[in-house]
Amino acid sequence: MVFLQSVRGVCDTYVLLSERDPGPERRADLERRTGCRVLFMTDLGLAQPWVMAFQYDVFEMSTALKPNGFVALFAAGYRQVLYFDTDIECYGPLDPIFEELTRVDAVVPPHIDAPLPNDGHSPTNEDILRSGQLNSGFLALNKTPETEQFARWWADRLNENCIFHINHYFFVDQFHLAMIVSFVKKLSIYHHPGANAAYWNLPQRAPFVAVGECGTLRGEPLIFFHYSGFAAEDLPRISRHQNRYRLPNDHPILPLFARYRDRLAAAEVALSDLDLSYSFTRYADGSPIPMADRRRVLLADPAVKAGLTDPFQGLGDLASTNPLPPWPVPRAEVEAERAQAAAAFVCLGGPNSRICGGTRCLASSAHRDLGGLSVDSQFYRLALNRPAAGAADPVEALSLWGERAEAHFFGQIAQNHIPRRGTLGRDQRRQRAE
Repeated sequence: MVFLQSVRGVCDTYVLLSERDPGPERRADLERRTGCRVLFMTDLGLAQPWVMAFQYDVFEMSTALKPNGFVALFAAGYRQVLYFDTDIECYGPLDPIFEELTRVDAVVPPHIDAPLPNDGHSPTNEDILRSGQLNSGFLALNKTPETEQFARWWADRLNENCIFHINHYFFVDQFHLAMIVSFVKKLSIYHHPGANAAYWNLPQRAPFVAVGECGTLRGEPLIFFHYSGFAAEDLPRISRHQNRYRLPNDHPILPLFARYRDRLAAAEVALSDLDLSYSFTRYADGSPIPMADRRRVLLADPAVKAGLTDPFQGLGDLASTNPLPPWPVPRAEVEAERAQAAAAFVCLGGPNSRICGGTRCLASSAHRDLGGLSVDSQFYRLALNRPAAGAADPVEALSLWGERAEAHFFGQIAQNHIPRRGTLGRDQRRQRAE
């Protein structure tokens, strides 16, 4: 594992995969290749693992398992657990974090350390608020009654609420992570300049001074860098998720980025003989699973849902239910050729989704480019009840009722989509649509 090279031997390392268990032989091969112990979602004691895997897409499922990893490792006897996203690389000793854990029971980084300028660039302060003041790409917990209770509560909430939609009422696991501020009293909002450095805070932690193959930020050693949305093809851009600044071509941090890019490429070659496709994209008969079917399960009556064992075998009567009630639709898979016309298409994660063993949870979290579709309930009802001329289906109808929206956090928004929640009042939305 590229991002764990500097911490091997310091602590036990695990990779939790939101995948089907391929059996002991394949598990042993993955552990040999990664140098980590490998856990699968079925190792976590989930009440309905197949239901959970079916109702979420890969991005949601990966983040939904995160608190379950803490619960499982605490149950296994570990007194401290540190989580890192897969697009993080550790560069220095974790001693400052372990030292912080002698004073507090939870360490979590903020996205930013100071207000961003209101200059029209992305992300904005409001974008950060919508996606979460705290970044769940890293989290360190001591095992205490409070942290165990929080991890169990967080896991319970993510059983059905780890969804992404463009209005940001939920932002997968980070929405509920915010409650750690209330539930864990001995908490550190960790502002160390070298911890979880990323595109969203790099200017606030300048200057970067190169030291050997690493360096310092604001005079402190770089511990780990979070390569969210890594722009491997254009390193000065840093991330595809921002347009706020661009590094000069001679910036001293760029050699660090180049080495990361090269290690990812080498890892992809080393793993090229493996099938790294996601386990839960198809029914048992091989047919693809539409996002609407996933939402049918997510939104099913609790009594019906409790009776499901393996929806991958088929949905039965549930297949005829309406998956889109009058509330914002969390996500939908949109064909690439329809993305610009029919939906707000948001790039999430990084280009390295198949790298680092395709890892997808504890010690890593999947990041792929996926389409995101969310609509205001009023517009959804209008689209259903009054299809626009020329619209082939409700999704297309929504785009025809929509209007151009402002640039959105973490990506480029397609034209002609539904305005962000709060942009217009409900009555105004109805008038605009009519």
